[in-house]
Amino acid sequence: MPGFFQTADDKNGLTPLEGFPVELREGTLSAVVSTDELSSVIFLHSLLAGAGGKAYVIAQGRRVSPRLIERLDGDPAGVLVGFAYSSGELITGLSQIPPGSLLVVSDFPYIRGVGNDAVLEIRRMTDKKGLITVLHHEAMTFNELNPEGEFERLFYAPGLFDLLLVLRTSSYRGHYRLNITILKAPPEDFLAVGDHSIPVDGLLRKLKGQAP
Repeated sequence: MPGFFQTADDKNGLTPLEGFPVELREGTLSAVVSTDELSSVIFLHSLLAGAGGKAYVIAQGRRVSPRLIERLDGDPAGVLVGFAYSSGELITGLSQIPPGSLLVVSDFPYIRGVGNDAVLEIRRMTDKKGLITVLHHEAMTFNELNPEGEFERLFYAPGLFDLLLVLRTSSYRGHYRLNITILKAPPEDFLAVGDHSIPVDGLLRKLKGQAP
């Protein structure tokens, strides 16, 4: 039988980058799809650089560059990386993460054995520990005409997530923008559902190690 409690309204959160339309708050579970490598690099490294403390990444291979985090004025020493190749390893890793932390799981659909049960356990751990949990995937193919079906294919139980986001980059005459589609958001951010676009020229210069 579950215990009942009063939820807090003043939970901590973070914004991945300036102009991002929603804040990622403690106790939220997000599914994020990047449809190109540039949007993946921008989102992951901006999120980790802005964490302001310890952040945890569960990945397969090298997905995070300490050098890029440092170029965005973050502290790479505060980003701890672990590797998980099966759902059992993933859940074991979650059990070691302290409450209130940022957790990023990279390329979630590639982890062996994930499915509804794994997503439900991640949801449980996110609620119990007040984690800011982001399941991320850089999709080689993504059907823009059926994004809801794509989230079900990649993340198995999209109804358990607080945020569903699609990221892509575009450029025109040498200027870049990060384009964001929000399919689902927490109740307080319901007006953010839809399409957004953020200029990222300055951020890209920092990622390349160039002066602002």
